[in-house]
Amino acid sequence: MKIQKQTRRSVRAKEKKRLIKELDRIFSFYIRNRDGWKCVTCGSTDKESLQCGHLFSRISYNTRWDERNAYCQCNCCNFRHEHDPGPLTSYFLSLYSSREYQKLYNESHKQRHFYNYDLIKLIDYYKARLKEMGVEYDTDKNGKMESDGAAS
Repeated sequence: MKIQKQTRRSVRAKEKKRLIKELDRIFSFYIRNRDGWKCVTCGSTDKESLQCGHLFSRISYNTRWDERNAYCQCNCCNFRHEHDPGPLTSYFLSLYSSREYQKLYNESHKQRHFYNYDLIKLIDYYKARLKEMGVEYDTDKNGKMESDGAAS
């Protein structure tokens, strides 16, 4: 009985890891498409170097998949953000108020538990958002995203 319980817990934990990885992929792809495959801080359009950068650390699940917290950045700007948050913060403040910044900051310091069904709902939500944008989301064996060419 105890072994079955541990096995079920282990299976759920593995499934949760898989769902988080899938949600990270689709969310990152959505953000890069939303921002037109252009780094919001330097303007780079080198698709190979573009990634999903977070204003506040993605370690906080509460804001990890919050669209206000994520922006398309080249790997250089995303890495630089760790030591100089000014450029991305300025970009955020050009879109939102300082009050919104404070709200997001506060949210990023709260704990939130996501269940597997929460993650599945978010995956479905971002797939639907991409479809609305006319972008096809697909993962191949390597986890790379493929676009139908609608967004460049």
